[in-house]
Amino acid sequence: MTGKRPGRPRKGDDKKLGLSVKLHPELHRRLAAFAEENGRSVSSQTEALIKRGFDDLSRGPAPAPVESLPDRGQKRTRARQLATSLERAFGSQTSGLLVAIGCLLQDVLARRSRIRDVQRTWISNQRAFDEATEAINTLLLLIGPRNDSAKFDLIRDVFAGSLPWEMISHAEGLVTDLAGAVALDWNTAEQHERWFRIIEDLLGDRVVDRVCRRLWAPDAAEDQNG
Repeated sequence: MTGKRPGRPRKGDDKKLGLSVKLHPELHRRLAAFAEENGRSVSSQTEALIKRGFDDLSRGPAPAPVESLPDRGQKRTRARQLATSLERAFGSQTSGLLVAIGCLLQDVLARRSRIRDVQRTWISNQRAFDEATEAINTLLLLIGPRNDSAKFDLIRDVFAGSLPWEMISHAEGLVTDLAGAVALDWNTAEQHERWFRIIEDLLGDRVVDRVCRRLWAPDAAEDQNG
């Protein structure tokens, strides 16, 4: 009589199977950065996230906390009120830059969530501070009067898929995501959605147009006085 041997499966029986998945470039960049932070390969991190998703499904939907269900209209109203106060105190372009930097820092610090109380302590954490500095400097370079065409050509080619994501830093990618959401209504950085039109209005059409030209229309002539 023959039958299946009891006990653990033989080594060949639990061999992992391959899975080919096409991802949006931004999602792939975020996945690669998350995997690097956790010391995993992209493949291993993808498997872990899928398993976590199925585990969450098996437990059923968790009740949403009250604070996660704010009224969107109220949040936009509060954002506009804050922007108005900033504009009165510091002027429109400075206020637009402050709001943009605030959104950008939230994205940068999201990667450092393992740092205890990161929102309050990041200035004393060298790695978090260095990445925040790079992101802010990239933003200033992007909106400023001097055109660093080599850097912008590189970022543009990466986002077009001509070059791998590893060619630019995580901070540079975050800046480009925010710029695309503000200037071109990209479906990125959605957590800052209520700030996009505020940033655009405060920075002004000339600055926003300059960003568009540098990242997506490099052959257009630039107005250096915006």
